[in-house]
Amino acid sequence: MQKNAKSKNLEIGVKVWERIIKTQAHFSNLALAIRKLAVTSLGTIAGIILVSFRFASPENNIESISIILCAISMLLLKAFHSLDQRYYRKLLEATAKKAKKLKKN
Repeated sequence: MQKNAKSKNLEIGVKVWERIIKTQAHFSNLALAIRKLAVTSLGTIAGIILVSFRFASPENNIESISIILCAISMLLLKAFHSLDQRYYRKLLEATAKKAKKLKKN
């Protein structure tokens, strides 16, 4: 009877461990996706700035548009960094702590 209970506990522990690993992979994938989105959006804004300077002339006010786009890109960078570091990283660290705690038991 006791052996059966041990095997049942072990089976439950393995299922919990698998779920923790899947959750870690999920949060890791979310963090990578947000980083890809950040690089893509910042690269796009940088390209727009470069193209705007290419077609700049004394008559149009390209510098102010470029400054606005630089400010937008800095805000986007800060937003993506905050989301990555303050949200996804903490979730990933929490699942790692849970896995470590389960491993000790």
